[in-house]
Amino acid sequence: MKILLVCEQPLPSKKRAGRPNYTVRYLAKKGHDITVLCPRTHEEDDGLARYEYINIEFRQFSIINRIKILREFQKKIKKLMYSEKFDIIRTINIIPTYSSLNTKIPIYSEINDFLSDLYLQFNMPLKNIISNFIKMMENKIAKKMCYANVETDVGRRFWKELGANEKKIAAIPNGVDTKHFDPYKANAEEIREKYKLNHAKVLFYHGDIGYYDGLHFLLNIMDRIDAKFMIVGDGPNGYLDELRKIALKNKVEDKIIFTGWIDYGILPSYIACADLCALPLIPKTRENRAVIHSKIKEYLSMGKKFVVTRLEGIESSLGSLPFYVNEPWNREELLNVIKRAFEEERDVEKMRSIAKILDWENIINQDEKVMKAILDGEEDIRKFDLKLENT
Repeated sequence: MKILLVCEQPLPSKKRAGRPNYTVRYLAKKGHDITVLCPRTHEEDDGLARYEYINIEFRQFSIINRIKILREFQKKIKKLMYSEKFDIIRTINIIPTYSSLNTKIPIYSEINDFLSDLYLQFNMPLKNIISNFIKMMENKIAKKMCYANVETDVGRRFWKELGANEKKIAAIPNGVDTKHFDPYKANAEEIREKYKLNHAKVLFYHGDIGYYDGLHFLLNIMDRIDAKFMIVGDGPNGYLDELRKIALKNKVEDKIIFTGWIDYGILPSYIACADLCALPLIPKTRENRAVIHSKIKEYLSMGKKFVVTRLEGIESSLGSLPFYVNEPWNREELLNVIKRAFEEERDVEKMRSIAKILDWENIINQDEKVMKAILDGEEDIRKFDLKLENT
């Protein structure tokens, strides 16, 4: 297939660039002719695809930046449609998908994220105005898109409510690099020594940090938990300041470790030092309700048990494997679930087997099947839903 891949992440990338990175890697390996349209990268050409760049740097939460990217994508796509003959366009996320809506060839879009929700979750400036603007884009995508993939059947239901044809949406979630998140290659002792953890139990969280991640719920019960709490990542300063104030108020600042961002290469070793991971998510946004968060897939790959809010997308996909909390704001319930999860075990091999189904190579192979079926005239791509067996 001759494929035009449109994404906001600069490629090639040595960082975690998710589906765009692995789409290029595995589809090029299978001999497909790939052209990538994206913001300019600082990395050397990898020889896997032909890269067409726009001269705008990607800034995730700047709506002005994303509007500029959208306009440049639209101009560039129009030119490429005149000069090239592609079989299909593969778009990753809302902005690239919206940019491609007026083309006359099939489009297969990844619309896992509800971008309008993310601006609310991270409490960004002018969040309500920006969120409403993006919702208009999402509504238009739902009514005009060709084919798409989402994380779960719950996500498909949300897009159907916006007017999308559910037959044109496959539930093929984002994946995990099981070769990178390999518990047998990680060095937990190095991290324990660095932070002087000794034999302490470690409660763990990593990723972007925002109010809807519910870390404040955990800090409010840390005075009753015999463990250190390691928080890997970063987020808006206002929320981070709030977390530090809670730690000081509850006199648990010596139990909390804020690492900030770390190099992606050593992230598995940080996860490896955890005894229990926790995601007490606030279930108010479609984003939190519909996806299997990337960090959960990484915990599965590392064989780490985790506590998470009972959400439709996660429960329908993973069944009884996680430890669920129904109301993370209920301190007694959250405390009891955390204490029970520290003591009880989960089937590590089962976790790893699910992670292997979610391995990026398997995910991209499934995407390839969908694109071939689209070109063959398939009307209903739900048959390509990825099933997480043994859950």
